[in-house]
Amino acid sequence: MWIFLWLLMGPLFTNPVWGQIEESAEVFLEAYTDEFQEYFFEGLKQRGIENFDRSVEAFLKCKTLDPTSPVIDHELAKSYLLDNQLIQAETYAREALMGDLKNYWYLDTLVKAVLKQGFSLQRIKGMVPYENRDLRLNLADILYRNNRFEEALEVIEDLDKNTAMEVLKNKAMDSLQPPVSEAVVEEEAEVGEETTVLLEQLEAYYSNQEYKELEKIALENTERYPTQPVYYFYHGRALMGQSSFEKAVRSFETALDFIIDDWELRNEIYRDLARTYTAMGNSSKANMYLSKIKTGL
Repeated sequence: MWIFLWLLMGPLFTNPVWGQIEESAEVFLEAYTDEFQEYFFEGLKQRGIENFDRSVEAFLKCKTLDPTSPVIDHELAKSYLLDNQLIQAETYAREALMGDLKNYWYLDTLVKAVLKQGFSLQRIKGMVPYENRDLRLNLADILYRNNRFEEALEVIEDLDKNTAMEVLKNKAMDSLQPPVSEAVVEEEAEVGEETTVLLEQLEAYYSNQEYKELEKIALENTERYPTQPVYYFYHGRALMGQSSFEKAVRSFETALDFIIDDWELRNEIYRDLARTYTAMGNSSKANMYLSKIKTGL
């Protein structure tokens, strides 16, 4: 139940999408050679079709061209993590984080690699500059989202308190208590009903081709609920409807980053990405996303 509330509220200390997420590939790659860009996009492509070894191979070639880029270290970590090569994922995620201690997603990948190996907070403490306040705030947030409530409390225990930290502390402590009352359950149901109404509103704007209004409402809700993929999905649709294709692609890809097991929504995003790339004249990318659609669900 508390996880449902958490997903609606999003991370407490950061806005990982608008504040700390990596620059888009387009901006990041502007300073690099055609050779580097070719390897980079090949790494993304191969990971997208679950050829993780070839993805790693491409990103390692990028790393030979720029050995110090934390972005490349993080891409390697993500590919290794998906391939369940956890030691390598941990190594590259730590290298990425050491290049940018405030980056929420570098730390998130490192924590995933450590926890999947069965280790606890103590291992993470020994791998990072634990005295860094921003890093610890991110770490507490990530541990909370992974249901590691006691460890999240331990991370913020001796830090100077602020409102956001008090909110996390109270929620983590509540999560360790017995089930809550029926009143809280009813309140949660009301939140769910509001979300349903909002999604119906967004779908109506899309069906009526009211793309400006759809963009406005969807964007507002990505800021309110920064971990909810459905709002990035509708934001992408609004941009696609206004022929802002490159921005639409970025919104759709952000939505994919937050989807866990909702294959119905994932398939819709793949279809819209295929439509967007078709409109951009990139048939190979369009076909790649069409091939990723799962049928028979």
